[in-house]
Amino acid sequence: MSFFWNIFQSQQIDHANSKAENANIKINQSKRDIRHLEDKIDALAVVTHALWELLEENTTLSKNDIEKKIEEIDLRDGKLDRKLSSNITHCEECGHKLNKRHSNCFWCGAAINKPII
Repeated sequence: MSFFWNIFQSQQIDHANSKAENANIKINQSKRDIRHLEDKIDALAVVTHALWELLEENTTLSKNDIEKKIEEIDLRDGKLDRKLSSNITHCEECGHKLNKRHSNCFWCGAAINKPII
């Protein structure tokens, strides 16, 4: 009887090890994704800061004028949430719903055309 118990326990241990390995893979991918997003945020922050300074230096616009424009753009989708419209789009190739954050369609692999902002 202990022979079967040992086989059962060995299978349970192998299954747990496999789950742990899969979790580690997901953790590492998530860490890479977070680093990538942090890099994008940093780059956008630099661009935004540069544009803000250029606006202040080269126009008669006030900080209040710029903030009003930001709010106007933000409200175009009906929500004051500091986001540009919905993040959902459709693939031009296969028609599946997609999140605009991706650069390729999850379903068919087609490149997603992103608007230049």
